[in-house]
Amino acid sequence: MAVRFLIIGGGPAGNTAATYAARLGADVVTARALAPLTTLCGIAARHMAAGGVAIFPKGTQADKELEDAATQWQFQAEKTQSKTDPAGRILTLKSIQHA
Repeated sequence: MAVRFLIIGGGPAGNTAATYAARLGADVVTARALAPLTTLCGIAARHMAAGGVAIFPKGTQADKELEDAATQWQFQAEKTQSKTDPAGRILTLKSIQHA
């Protein structure tokens, strides 16, 4: 079974490309230091396959970003302590839908 990954990078250019690219049906979407979670939810929702997962490393503002994103998006979220940054969290999102 093949797993399709979408790794978004490249700052604003990567953000723009991922926003407007054809839907990819990725099983896993990830991005690091690209955009606020609210923006990443839009990109992930566009490109994730049904049952897919989005994994976003976030820093000290992870809780605030989750709060902000929840005003525009519905999702299931899990927070995991980062192993490389004591203040960081890894956010794993599933079932992302516009609120």
